[in-house]
Amino acid sequence: MTDTADLAETGTRDRILSAARNLLHREGYSAVGVAEICREAGVVKGSFYHFFPSKADLLSEVLRRNWRGANGALETLLESPGPARDRIARFFQIVVANARRMHREDGVIYGCNIGVLASELGPSLSEAEEELRGIFNQWRRHFAALIRAGQKDGSVSESCDPDATAAALLASIQGMSVLGRTLNDPDMIEAVANSALAQVPAGNH
Repeated sequence: MTDTADLAETGTRDRILSAARNLLHREGYSAVGVAEICREAGVVKGSFYHFFPSKADLLSEVLRRNWRGANGALETLLESPGPARDRIARFFQIVVANARRMHREDGVIYGCNIGVLASELGPSLSEAEEELRGIFNQWRRHFAALIRAGQKDGSVSESCDPDATAAALLASIQGMSVLGRTLNDPDMIEAVANSALAQVPAGNH
């Protein structure tokens, strides 16, 4: 049986992570301090440092949590029925829908919750950088697997280079994040998404 104290610790840690994910997505890593995260989570600093030795350690866990959402969507698309090119298009449709939702609800397109943090990483955050490299490499492999599946089912042209195109799709996603956050224009996000999909030439079926 799980101890009540263990449940309380898990709840506190999750509150800190939830608060950090929200704040870092909206404001960025540099603009948010430990005190602000604690205030948002409703905990004292001692609780924060009980779970995370530093804000940099928290960042690595935030990146892992953020990746779970994107990774889950990609794995679902990999396992879904239907032409693979349509499944790639569906992923970009999700990105556009999320941008429109943020713009409608908050008046701001915050962008990809991974890309926002990626733009701030440097040598002083080496652990988070390593985490991010793993995320981007896995993301690229998912796209490449979908492209190869499309070549197999005929929805993607055999002339398409899966690895190079997968990298281009990932670059498009992150570029959409930067432009969306800067220009705050959901129509522009949709236009870039359509251009990104055009990089995946259709096959004969």
